[in-house]
Amino acid sequence: MEIILEGLGKRYRFEWIFRNLDYHFHAGGKYAVLGANGSGKSTLMKILLGHLSPSKGRLRFSHKNSDITISDLYRYVSYAAPYM
Repeated sequence: MEIILEGLGKRYRFEWIFRNLDYHFHAGGKYAVLGANGSGKSTLMKILLGHLSPSKGRLRFSHKNSDITISDLYRYVSYAAPYM
């Protein structure tokens, strides 16, 4: 499984929370999302899980070179965190 971020960005009104994120998450990898309070960590996780839509860019999910739709994402990804 892969999660691919291509120029991903999120803003609320006129303020960008983050923008122009490019990254590949690979199955089996270990990742940490770090940053100060208010830096967009939870917002990024909500976008990765399909709870929010990005304002800019593209987010793709793939498994064995086939794209996964956001409605089928729950079959491949799970997440547990406080307050989410």
